[in-house]
Amino acid sequence: MGHDRAHEPGLGLAPAPAPRRALRGLPAAPLRAPLALPRALRRARSPGRGPAADSLPRRRGGAPGAARALEGAPGPGRALARGPVPAPAPGREQPGGQLSPSPARARLRGVRPVALRKEPAVLDAHDRDVLDPLTGLFKGLGPLAPRPSDPDLQLWAGTLAPAGARHVDVAVGGAGWTQAAATLAGLGEGIERHQPCPLPGEEGVEASYADWPLDEPALGPESWVLFHPEQHAREGFPFRPFTPATRLRWTSFRDLEGEPRWIPEELGFLYLRAGQDHVLSPGISTGLAAGRLTDPVVLRGVQEVVERDGLMGFWWGSYALERWPLERALAALPAPLLERLLRPQLTLSCYRVESPYSRNLCVVTCQGPEREGLCFSAGAACRETLGDAFAKAAVEAVQGRSYVRWLLTRGVPPEPGRPRDFSEHAVFFSRFPEALERTAFARAQPAPERDFGGEAPETLAVLRARLEPAHPILVRSMTPLDLARDRRWRVVKVVIPGLQAMHGNHELPLLGGPLWRPRGWSEWSEVIPHPFP
Repeated sequence: MGHDRAHEPGLGLAPAPAPRRALRGLPAAPLRAPLALPRALRRARSPGRGPAADSLPRRRGGAPGAARALEGAPGPGRALARGPVPAPAPGREQPGGQLSPSPARARLRGVRPVALRKEPAVLDAHDRDVLDPLTGLFKGLGPLAPRPSDPDLQLWAGTLAPAGARHVDVAVGGAGWTQAAATLAGLGEGIERHQPCPLPGEEGVEASYADWPLDEPALGPESWVLFHPEQHAREGFPFRPFTPATRLRWTSFRDLEGEPRWIPEELGFLYLRAGQDHVLSPGISTGLAAGRLTDPVVLRGVQEVVERDGLMGFWWGSYALERWPLERALAALPAPLLERLLRPQLTLSCYRVESPYSRNLCVVTCQGPEREGLCFSAGAACRETLGDAFAKAAVEAVQGRSYVRWLLTRGVPPEPGRPRDFSEHAVFFSRFPEALERTAFARAQPAPERDFGGEAPETLAVLRARLEPAHPILVRSMTPLDLARDRRWRVVKVVIPGLQAMHGNHELPLLGGPLWRPRGWSEWSEVIPHPFP
């Protein structure tokens, strides 16, 4: 983070210019069981696809002024299915739903197998140091015991000890096909949440957009999706409008050419300095990505921001949603892994979001009985290929099932229509399954026939071409300093101005952007809470 973090190998970021000023701290995300591989590790590139496509070009020439960085607070996410789904008939596929455990796999023209890691996930000595319960980052950690009827995935969970600007515990987790992969997944999520905050000595600029003092550009109010004016007009609304006259602390990110772009500090960091509060919107963790030096962390961060925009887009009816038969959706998953994933009592439903930025944005929902009652969970993913995205979303859905089940045992009690945080969103449809028939899942259209292998992988360059110049990709290194010295892991935060963020409190949706227009606050009462944790 700051100047020290900008020198990390592989990011391609030039050293930031002269220093300026400083920042501060905020609460952490609610417990959730994350996914298969950390945000950056949670992916797989097929062998022979070449180097990670997220190396940033170095900054050209000298730069006037200075470039620095900051950010906001947590916000996870996932998705759902269309109301109670009948159990599958043996040996038959349900439309958009469960496939029997031992199907004859159809061979689809052009199918690419899901890209698994070239080498198996392995924990090295440095990773074991980070995981050490006495001297590492975690105060509690370990594998989660599955139930006999669960899909054959490995799950891991841990709790980050408070550190620096983060004064609370943070629960993280991971899932994978092996225990080492699940552990690395949880480790990666813990590393990305460890220190996404300004460090002592890191500087910012305090100013209004109207009186911007630097030659380097700042992104003003028109660049961001925040709240609707009708929301700000409500009595007791906790956030204030962002206007050109609003005086804020600013920090700098870099665009993909290495040039500085200054943004409001609270829209950059997950935790602020002591004594500072978010005044424009809740903090958002979307766009944080962790991985080892060979992992495409910038690409992973971009994919997550695009994913969240897509999830809100289809949930609000702005993007189309396709329902895919399970056999087609998971055709790229090797048969042994598919058999480990499927269970007769569980219904998996698969969907693709028609996002303007990615063709490979997928949602998988998992529904079935548990001793606690009906359990409904959802996973979502944006990846380089459609097959990889569906496979990743399916793993997330199964991992989310474990999380929702844990929430049900704790009796998490969302009011109908009013989840207050992401955990209550995650458990909402397990509590109120009848509401699924009123959601976008129930209105999804059958998927058209489509060749899985007919399109080139969506690299960072492909996504960039669809996003820019309207939505510049901005990046800042946030690798914890103690890990940066070992040069084993990298953490970045990606911000894409103008894309829709996901809300945790159903009373505080960010309705000021194009995905909600021309509607206002009065129409919000008709919206069913989203299911994403």
